[in-house]
Amino acid sequence: MKWAFSLLVFALLAAPALKLLIRSRERAELQISLFLLLLLGAGLGLRIGAVAGEHVAVLPNALGHAALSLAAIPLFLFTRAVFRPSEPWARWFATAGIVGSFAALPLLAADGGFANETAL
Repeated sequence: MKWAFSLLVFALLAAPALKLLIRSRERAELQISLFLLLLLGAGLGLRIGAVAGEHVAVLPNALGHAALSLAAIPLFLFTRAVFRPSEPWARWFATAGIVGSFAALPLLAADGGFANETAL
């Protein structure tokens, strides 16, 4: 149930972007809303709930990590679209950030990071 608090906090943070999204239907507002509300709120909520007890709950922690990696997609796309929409290097940077975020998941799993939050 601790994930619900995280989702509520990020829903409050996403509220201005959601309000703009309803009015403007712009892609940037959709991207930042997805980042805050669905992915970051859910991802952090799962991770907080997974590590709150004496032992790490591996599946919720792994799902939280995956949701945070998913959160990288709208975040990098938002940043590129808002600050450097026509720069080719920004497209490459966004792609590298997204790929890097997902590439970290198997490395974290191999290191035992889903079961042990102190793993390096």
